[in-house]
Amino acid sequence: MQGLPRAADRHGPRPRRRTVNLAAGRRAVLWGGGLLIGSSLLAAAHQIRSAYELSAEHASRSLDTHARIVAEQSARTFQAVDIVLRNLMQQHREGRLQRLDDESLHRRLREQALGLVQIDGLLVARADGAMRAVSMGYPLAPDAPNLAEYGLFRQIRTESPGRLLVGNAGPSPVDGVWVFLIARRLENGEGAFDGVAAARGRVDYFQSFYRDIRLEPGTQVSLVHRNGRVLAQHPDAAAVGRPSELYLRLGQPHWQSGAPGRVRDEQADADRFVAVHPVPDYPVSVMLTRDAGLALAGWRDQAIATGWRTAALAGVALLLLVLLLRQLRRLEADMAERSRLEAQLRQAQKLEAIGTMAGGIAHDFNNILSAIIGFGEMAQGEARPGTAIRRHIDAVMNAGFRAKSLVVRILAFSRSGLTERAPVHVGSVLAEAIELVRGSLPHGVRLEDRLDTCDAAVLGDSTQIHQVVMNLCSNAVQSMSAGVVKVEADTLELPSGLVVATSTLRAGPYVRIRVEDTGSGMAPEVLERIFDPFFTTKEVGVGTGLGLSLVHGIVTDLGGGVAVESMVGAGTAFTVFLPRLPSDIAVPAEESAPLPQGSGQAVMLVDDEEPLVRLGEEMLARLGYEPVGYTSALRALEAFRAEPDRFDALLTDESMPGLTGCELAREVRTLRPDLPVLVVSGDLDPQQTAAARAAGACEVLNKPLLARDLAQALQQALAAVTLRTA
Repeated sequence: MQGLPRAADRHGPRPRRRTVNLAAGRRAVLWGGGLLIGSSLLAAAHQIRSAYELSAEHASRSLDTHARIVAEQSARTFQAVDIVLRNLMQQHREGRLQRLDDESLHRRLREQALGLVQIDGLLVARADGAMRAVSMGYPLAPDAPNLAEYGLFRQIRTESPGRLLVGNAGPSPVDGVWVFLIARRLENGEGAFDGVAAARGRVDYFQSFYRDIRLEPGTQVSLVHRNGRVLAQHPDAAAVGRPSELYLRLGQPHWQSGAPGRVRDEQADADRFVAVHPVPDYPVSVMLTRDAGLALAGWRDQAIATGWRTAALAGVALLLLVLLLRQLRRLEADMAERSRLEAQLRQAQKLEAIGTMAGGIAHDFNNILSAIIGFGEMAQGEARPGTAIRRHIDAVMNAGFRAKSLVVRILAFSRSGLTERAPVHVGSVLAEAIELVRGSLPHGVRLEDRLDTCDAAVLGDSTQIHQVVMNLCSNAVQSMSAGVVKVEADTLELPSGLVVATSTLRAGPYVRIRVEDTGSGMAPEVLERIFDPFFTTKEVGVGTGLGLSLVHGIVTDLGGGVAVESMVGAGTAFTVFLPRLPSDIAVPAEESAPLPQGSGQAVMLVDDEEPLVRLGEEMLARLGYEPVGYTSALRALEAFRAEPDRFDALLTDESMPGLTGCELAREVRTLRPDLPVLVVSGDLDPQQTAAARAAGACEVLNKPLLARDLAQALQQALAAVTLRTA
C-alpha cells in the first residue's frame, strides 16, 4: 500500500544500537577522564590555597608581634616625657612655677629636659597662649609663637584635666625643625586652666629609632595620631604630617583591637599586610605594613612549582584521554559528517533565499520609489507652502523616504547598529504612523488609539520606530475582516527584570507600545515561530513573513523587547518595550517664536577664525546688537583695557592661540566683574563647561552656534545684569 511514509522513513534511518553504545561509551570515557583531571586540579588548587592561608597567617602574626613590641617601646618613650610634664604640672598647681621669674623657669626647664633625647625642648605657656619660657634659650625671641593659634591649645583648654595630648607633626615656626607637641594642661590651685606645659617631640628621633629596628624587607613603620595624621614614618618620611589613608580606612574598631589585616594601598597600587597597635595610655598608635608581594614570595614560588607539577600530570592524562577518544570518534565520524553537511546545506539555502528576496526587493522597489520620490519632489516645488495640497505632498514625500530606509533595513535586517541614533520623540512618530494606518483601513475595521507618552524620548531612529508600528498594525488589520485595532502607548518603570518573548529586559524606565486586535488569534505552535524569517500564516501574495522578523531585529537592536499575548478566537496583543531616555524632548514646532532682539548693546566678539567673526558680526547685527569683532584675543584684551565701559557683553571662543576664552574672561572680569561673558566651544565637555563657569562665564554654548541659541543666551545674560543693578 502506497501513501504517507512511515515515521522512520520520514526522519531518516534509525540509528543503529552499536552507534548508541559507542556514543554512550565515549561519554563515559570523557566523563571519567574529566573527573580524574578535574580532581587532580582541584587537589592542587586546594593545596595552593591552604599554603597561601598559612603564609598569610604567618605574615600577619609576625607583623602583629612586631607592632606590639614597637608600641610598647614607644609607650616607654612617651612615658619618660610624661613624667616630666606631670612634674611640671604638679609644681604649677602648688604655685612653685609661678614664683619663679622667667630666667629661673628657663633654667628649671633646661634641667628637666636633660637626658630626654626624644624631645627637642620643653616650654611653658600662659593661659592666653603667650610663651613664658622655653628650655632651648633665654630670653625668648620677640617672634616667639603664641600657642593659642594652634588647635592643640584650644583642645587642652577645653579638655578634662589629667590627659596627655599630642599635636600634629610639622616644621617649627621658630627653627624649622620637624616636631610634634606633647602637652599637659596646667591648672592653678582652684583647678582652673592656667596654661600649658609641653615638650617638642623629635620626628627625626622616632624615624631613627624605627630605622634601627631589624624588620623584614618591605616593612614600613609609622607612628600615627588617632586623628589619622602621620607623626613619624620609616621609610617614606615624606608622608609625615599628612593623613594616612590606610590607617583611616581601617577604622576606629581596628585601632582599638589591633587585629592584623590585609588592605589595598591605592597610592602604591599594591596589597599590604597591616597591623595597628595603640600606644597604651597615649593618643597615638603604631602601624606596621608590609608589601604582600614580598611577604608571600615563598608561597608564590611553591605555588608555581605545584602548578607546573600538576599541569604535567594533567597533560599526560589528557593526552591519553584524547588518544582514546580519537579512536571512538572515528567510528562515529561518518554520521557526524553527514549531520554537519545537512545543517550547512539548510543554512546556505536559508541565506540564499534571504539574499535573493532582499536583492529582488531592492531592485524592483527602488525603481518604483524613484518615480514616486522624483515626481513628488517636482510637485512639492510647485505647490505653495501652507496649502492643503502641499501638506498632502509633504506626507507622500515623508512616506517615500521612509520606504527608502525600509529597503536598507530589509537588506541588513540581520545586522545591528547600522543606523545613526538620536533622541526620538515617540509620540509624534506614533501619531504619524497611526494617521497612515487609519487612512488605509478596510471597511469594517476600526482603529482606536490612546497615546500617553507625553514628550518621552528613546535613543534610536524615527524610521525604525515608525516601521515597527506600521508592521504591527498591518499584521493586526490583516488578521481580521472586521473588528477593532487598539494602539496604546505610555511610559513605565520596571522595578526588576522582565522576561518577554524576545529577550530579558533590565530594570529601568521604558516606553511601552501596545498593538491589540480582535482577530482570530494564534495557536501555541504558531506563536513559537512568528519571529522566524519568511514564516507566515497568510495566503500567498498577502504576507512575506518578514514583518515580525524586522520588528524583532529593530526592537532588539534598540535594547528593548517584544511581549506577545494570543489565544485562538480571542485576538492577539503585541507589547513593545523601548528603553526611555532620562530626559524628555519637545515636539519640534512648525512655527518658531520671534527671536529676542537687542537694543543696540555693544558686544565684543572674539574668535581666531575670521570667517566666523564675520558671521557672528552679521548675526549679532540682525539681532539688534552692535558687534565689535576681533580675531586675536590679545588685541581684544588691549581694546577692553583701553575702554572697559564701552562693552555690554563678551562673546568669545574657547580655543584660541595666545589666550584662551577662559583666560580672557578672567582678565576682563578683573576690570568689569559685572560683565556678562559667553564662552563658545566646538568640543564641549563637562570639564570644559565647569572651567568656563569658574572663569566667570554666565553661559557656555556649543558650536555650531544658532541664531536662536545666541539670541536667548544674550537676552538672559543681559537681563540678569539688569536685575542685579536694579
